Amino acid sequence: MFKRLFSKTSANEKILREKLKKILGFSPNDISIYQSALKHISTAGKRESQKGQRDSNERLEFLGDAILGSIIADHLFKLFPDKDEGFLSKMRSRIVSRNSLNQLSTTIGLSELVEVSVRREESVDIYGNALEALVGAVYLDRGFVKSRDFILKNLVDKHIDINEVVTTEDNYKSRIIEWGQKNKRQVLFELVREEGQGLDKLFYIRVKVDNQVMAETMNRSKKKAEQLAAEIASFKLEI
Repeated sequence: MFKRLFSKTSANEKILREKLKKILGFSPNDISIYQSALKHISTAGKRESQKGQRDSNERLEFLGDAILGSIIADHLFKLFPDKDEGFLSKMRSRIVSRNSLNQLSTTIGLSELVEVSVRREESVDIYGNALEALVGAVYLDRGFVKSRDFILKNLVDKHIDINEVVTTEDNYKSRIIEWGQKNKRQVLFELVREEGQGLDKLFYIRVKVDNQVMAETMNRSKKKAEQLAAEIASFKLEI
């Protein structure tokens, strides 16, 4: 029994290594770090590690967020030597925005590897968070230089059009409100409900156009939930 269990575990790890290699461009050393990076908090329950932390990717997400932001900032600083701090800050925010990371995670196939126990369609930020956690895992496993290479060569160079980022307006809420005013359509953002407490609090936002529900999303940030809902509604309305 134990032999079969060990064989199954080894086989699963081998498959995960192969899938991660396609995403990262290299094979992981310590696969356990990447397994943690792919575990959403919804799968943790009351399980805790030996250090008393719940078994999820939240700590790696925190680390990856800082590393990703600093590498993107450095890249933009060198790419646009004549631009001021305001421009650089806006560009970085657009590249590392939750919507951008969610889409990028899906594009590279990372979203298919994430372990989650909630409805995926209600929690799309899971994928962007997992991408940040993956960056954190790469940093712990292979160091800063490998993290920078992964971010710039496998993410930015392959999947992010910097020129498009420069010209794209990413305030979807303002865009759909302006569209409604221009076309005499009623656009309404509703706070459906709030769940949880403190840092685990979730905001459920609904967008209606002429009393028709166009999108409903949730996020720990009310502002981000509104932006995500507005983005989905804008896509449906072809704005």
